Amino acid sequence: DGNVFYLGLSPMIGYKFTESFSAGPRLSLDYVYGRFSLSNEILKYRAADFSFGLFTRYKFLKVLFLHGEFDRGSITGATGAILANNKLETITEWRNNLFAGLGYNSGQILSYEFYLMYDFLAKNNTTQLPISYRIGFTYNF
Repeated sequence: DGNVFYLGLSPMIGYKFTESFSAGPRLSLDYVYGRFSLSNEILKYRAADFSFGLFTRYKFLKVLFLHGEFDRGSITGATGAILANNKLETITEWRNNLFAGLGYNSGQILSYEFYLMYDFLAKNNTTQLPISYRIGFTYNF
């Protein structure tokens, strides 16, 4: 039994080469805090992950877009060991990701978007799914 709080911020700045094609850098900062009960003890988990990379987009049909992205990011996970104050021990690993996917943008100057991507560099021996989804806001995309 437990609860997890997750907050992520991922600004992207793109340059429009044409009306349909854009590219640029992307940064991401993710924070996770969790509390879990185990045999009448409350275990605490805390992690902050960072990634940076480049993206490219091709917009078509006015509201749909193809999204490609390469990034390098940290992934933090629990080792299973319990430290002082009932904190779960964590380990951080750096990984490369190669995402490709399809998205929807509402099409106005200030708009919302959501997209679904697949990580082609995801490891087979991990519990992390290779599918990622994002929801965000854009200006003049």
